[in-house]
Amino acid sequence: MARIYLAYFVSGFVSLAYQIVWYRCFVDRIGASNITFVLVLCCFIGGLGAGSAASRRAAARLRPLLGGRDNLTFYGQIELIITVTALGLFVFSSLPNHIVSGFPYVLKGNVYEPTWIYQTLKVLAVVLCVFIPCFFMGITFPLLCAVFKRHERFPSRLYAWNTFGACAGVVVCEFVLIRYLGTTVAFCAALLLNALLGAWFLKQGERLFGLLVGQAAAPSESDSVDDSTEPEPAEKEANPSDTAPPPISLRTAAACAAVSGLLSGGLEADMLKRYALWGEHLKISFSFLIFWAIFAIFLASLCIRKPRAWRFPIIQVLFIAAFVYHLTAAYYHIPLRMWSNRFVLTYLTHDAYSVGLAESFMMNFFAIFPTYFCIALLLPHVCNRCQERRRHLGAVYGLNTIAFCAGVLVFGWIAPLVNPFYSVRAFVGVFAVAVVVLLTLSETRPPRRLLWAPAAVALALVFILSSRGVDRGFFRGREVETLPISHMRSDSAHVVFIAQEPGYRTEYFDCHPMSANNPRALQYMKLMAHFPLLAHTGPKTALLICFGVGNTAKAIADHSSIERLDAVDLCGPVFELAPQFADTNNRVYEDKRVRLIHDDGRNFLNLTAGTYDLITSEPPPPCHPGVGRLYSLEYYQACKRRLSPNGLVSQWLPIYQMTSEMLDRSVATFRLVFPYTMMFVGAEEDIIIVGSPEPIDFSRVETRFACDKRVLADLESVGVKSVTQLLARVVQVDDTIDERFKGKGILTDENNFLDYAVTTQFVWYQIVGGRKMLTGPFVQERAALGYHSLPVLKELKRQDLRCYEQLRAILESPESLKKIVPDFPIYLPAPPAAKPKAEGQGNRKAHEGKEKRDADLR
Repeated sequence: MARIYLAYFVSGFVSLAYQIVWYRCFVDRIGASNITFVLVLCCFIGGLGAGSAASRRAAARLRPLLGGRDNLTFYGQIELIITVTALGLFVFSSLPNHIVSGFPYVLKGNVYEPTWIYQTLKVLAVVLCVFIPCFFMGITFPLLCAVFKRHERFPSRLYAWNTFGACAGVVVCEFVLIRYLGTTVAFCAALLLNALLGAWFLKQGERLFGLLVGQAAAPSESDSVDDSTEPEPAEKEANPSDTAPPPISLRTAAACAAVSGLLSGGLEADMLKRYALWGEHLKISFSFLIFWAIFAIFLASLCIRKPRAWRFPIIQVLFIAAFVYHLTAAYYHIPLRMWSNRFVLTYLTHDAYSVGLAESFMMNFFAIFPTYFCIALLLPHVCNRCQERRRHLGAVYGLNTIAFCAGVLVFGWIAPLVNPFYSVRAFVGVFAVAVVVLLTLSETRPPRRLLWAPAAVALALVFILSSRGVDRGFFRGREVETLPISHMRSDSAHVVFIAQEPGYRTEYFDCHPMSANNPRALQYMKLMAHFPLLAHTGPKTALLICFGVGNTAKAIADHSSIERLDAVDLCGPVFELAPQFADTNNRVYEDKRVRLIHDDGRNFLNLTAGTYDLITSEPPPPCHPGVGRLYSLEYYQACKRRLSPNGLVSQWLPIYQMTSEMLDRSVATFRLVFPYTMMFVGAEEDIIIVGSPEPIDFSRVETRFACDKRVLADLESVGVKSVTQLLARVVQVDDTIDERFKGKGILTDENNFLDYAVTTQFVWYQIVGGRKMLTGPFVQERAALGYHSLPVLKELKRQDLRCYEQLRAILESPESLKKIVPDFPIYLPAPPAAKPKAEGQGNRKAHEGKEKRDADLR
């Protein structure tokens, strides 16, 4: 039996490795939307549930086709089928993107939405690649429980080993295989383990089956797959003198399985929404959420091995404790977050990645483990009680997983469409109703039919009466907590709202400020469009990825040569809120040349057949989940494929939100794709990087600077009144970029360092003079961008600019540069104080220095 447990440990490991890889791959192929997450999770859990519910019939049909072997050999055959069906991911990944048309969108209002065919193909791809192998995974648990049906506690033990393997799969796959070896290697490792597991049972299954049940009357094939016969007396694992407990009612078992599944799925979805509202934006937070949820299931299944200690009334009381703890942990989340930060930084480590890892690990434990543990006790208890009566577990396990999917759908997708504040409140209400229903159940008597009508009415009232307003408790400790909030919209993934700040407005995603119309934002958003467009001979088409509040789109539309602008954003509410920024975006959303497209920007690049003279993007900060895809090698290659022969790409680099390694890898990846690259100052440390397959012509910028009056007026509105002021912003050119960033490592979809980048913003303690003192925010090593005027001057001189002498006078003097570009972020040291010199000596030295600089420039 120990071998069976170990085998099911490996099966759990493989299943979670599959899930993690599936999600990553589908994000890259069909977009990083909330629908992708819900689809993958529901197909994963739903496949397990459907396979479990249909296990008896499926086994009865498959067994003759596979040779009619014993149950353990049949189990090995099922594992091999899982391996083969999981290979469908490779087939899907190899399919061309142009299966759908070059523009699979339909106009709804003033926004282009994906067509139903396009959406259906997405769903079909996930179902074929995820649901089918998970269906066969679902068969295995009831199958093995049927083999050992005389062992009353076998289901909880088997479930414990399986979930323990799943915990190991999350940690090893996410933090070892994918991080260091890549997604494909992780998936191939899972396939290999799956195949070896199936092959081993195929070879040893018959011998093991005889070894395990040979001493007793071996169960017939009908015993294995059909439990309709009268059950035999159960073998006692406890003291033989103990009296057997009364049998569990099947209706009660079904009700308990449904309650446990609904709360488990709802809690997981609810915590994801809470994390977004709290600002837990690190990808590792999601990984640890999954880890602690599965570990709670493992520990609960392990505890149920002692039936006397965890009887049904005790589990009912623990559900009340789970409800109370969930409310308490949510209320004290921010203080706990700050305490864990101080604890880690004071007693454990100061390394940025280790700090974020430890904080996330601890906070996920506080947030979800105790609640999930109490909820997870119910299912293995019910499975054990059904096993005592020789009941097939397929229906109970299947109902539990289907209810789990319902919880994920309701609280991960449907309720958040109103807004996440409404969703978390509704979940608390549903949690309370579920606890009351559970308390009314008797383990040995069927639930009364009169119970369901009041329960349904209570659930309906929860969804009707739950408040839809903002809960500022989620914003504690953040600036937005005290700001006036208006125009709230939600797309189930994010709640988007506008906060009124002194003199300007900011657009927030959850609790993160994403875009604004303040002077700094207006400046860099406009320059990231104007500079590359002026460097083009005559731009006609442009693609904007991430619309924001429309500042960049307005700047692009100001160029009279533009004939079409495609603005793509994954978050639909940004288009709805665009009129609230009409004073700065000039109602660009009404321009007939502009197409507003609601889709994942990278996915759009892979689908469109058009080419663009400019592709510009301003994604969220690089450390946010899923954003690393917009800084990867594959993304830049997709941009390059959609560029016209002399087109340009520009992208926002917020170096104040990046570590040195994040900046090094991002620029090195960009430079690897675009042979001609430069960087300029957008606004302070908001740097814009520009790339092109052709040399970037600064003289063209000089020639075209004043050709378009609307462009000139827009540049003047952000303080750029002359071409010298614009070109003086150049901070890096090809030579300096190669010198600083060449060989620094690249970012790929297979292995994206940004997925594991960690930043933190909470206060912490520091030991000063032997005393523990509270300091300001913990700041890890931030990225720094060096500046040397000589290489920039060489590049400007090579391009034979008419304003070169003016630029030379500006760039050679730090004081002049700071005067012309006040927001220049690079530290420019002042020249050393000159010593007194004899008359004429200073003039001679200055002349010699000038000659040397001229020689260097030549």
